[in-house]
Amino acid sequence: MEKDMTTTVSKLATEAKPKGIAMNRVPLKSWNCRFDHRYEQIKQVGKGAYGDVYKARLKPEYCTSEEEEKSYFALKKLIATKSDEGFPITSLREIQFLKKLNHENIVNLHDVVVSKQEGDNRDKRADVYLVFEYMDYDINGLISKKVEFTSANIKCLMQQLLTGVKYLHDNDVMHRDIKGANILLDGEGTLKVADFGLAKQYDKFRKMYTNKVVTLWYRAPELLLGSHNYNKSLDIWSVGCFMAELFIGKPLFPGSVEAKQIDLIFKLCGVPTLESWPSLAYLHAFSELDLSPSPDQREKFFKKLPTYSKTLDDQGIDLMLGMLTLNPDHRLTVDECLEHPYFTTEPLPCQKSELPKIEGDAHEHGVRVEWKEKLLAEKQNQQFSSSRNYRDRDNNRDYRRDDRRDDRRDYRDRRDDHRNSRGHHRDNRSHKHHYSGHKRSYHDRERR
Repeated sequence: MEKDMTTTVSKLATEAKPKGIAMNRVPLKSWNCRFDHRYEQIKQVGKGAYGDVYKARLKPEYCTSEEEEKSYFALKKLIATKSDEGFPITSLREIQFLKKLNHENIVNLHDVVVSKQEGDNRDKRADVYLVFEYMDYDINGLISKKVEFTSANIKCLMQQLLTGVKYLHDNDVMHRDIKGANILLDGEGTLKVADFGLAKQYDKFRKMYTNKVVTLWYRAPELLLGSHNYNKSLDIWSVGCFMAELFIGKPLFPGSVEAKQIDLIFKLCGVPTLESWPSLAYLHAFSELDLSPSPDQREKFFKKLPTYSKTLDDQGIDLMLGMLTLNPDHRLTVDECLEHPYFTTEPLPCQKSELPKIEGDAHEHGVRVEWKEKLLAEKQNQQFSSSRNYRDRDNNRDYRRDDRRDDRRDYRDRRDDHRNSRGHHRDNRSHKHHYSGHKRSYHDRERR
């Protein structure tokens, strides 16, 4: 089955797409994979541009041993499509690479299956799943959970990561999307590089590659400046960004757009010159930037970190400086990184089993969902408190309105009583004056 699938992948990867099929998709009917419904999903642990990832296991009726009953898998569900539309070429590329790569620090692809369809309904969407080994954590999930890594822990993680990257580069594979969410860790402390949807075979004779690769925060400066003629060193820049993130607990260059990203890089690394980076002359995007000279602030920045002298030492800073070099021709190679004194000075890298563990699992997606749920709960509590305050205020307003109404009623009653009392006396006085007037008039007449 594996041989047939690999042959089909290679064939589909090189053949032209059939007429009527989108150029970035492969027809599902041409893909030699079996229909399967043996797996049951437990929960979602990831979400990407081309599909969702679920923690899953074999249904009990399909387990043949106790080990299978306890085993978990990661199902990467590709975005559902109509059966005649196929699935993304990036997924085909990922399958192609994972079927030929075999290393302890590279994630294992076990199978490719398609959910069973009912009848011959062409509008019925088929779900294609990539079945991977299940990994308990990704590094972003652990960082988000505030897991603290010692110097020996970080050395162990970096050594495993660079060993995996060395295997890729030795096979002329550029990963092109190294970041914390794609660096997985199992319960035994084994690190594996995952997500090969953007991976590309490196050909030194090829001069043009797309530069719209690598997640923005980990994208090398040559790509941001528009280079199409890059090499495997772009992965080393991403590894350097990841290493810095382990020490500072957050992304090193969290730009929102490409212009902001290159600005953050130049503020820390300094503005390059044609002397330090001669090939800048061929990058037209650099000449369009209005830049003033800026010094290199990297060493100063790293030495001001709270982790300096605790988990970060001078050798660690020197390794990061070598990986975060603007000129890709001067950037350290993966072999130079692994041979760096950082890994041979005390404290030495710890054993994999000594890496920190947490209860349950930790993935970036799950942490993000928890964070959103927490924000939603806080917002709902605020709305509830606000509505209750409004309700109390309205009730108080009603009470005050009733009190004012009663006060006005009492005032009117007192006023009316007072007016009635004054009116009675006024009537008496008027009557008396009227009588006296008549009397005086009579006496006046008598006198006359």
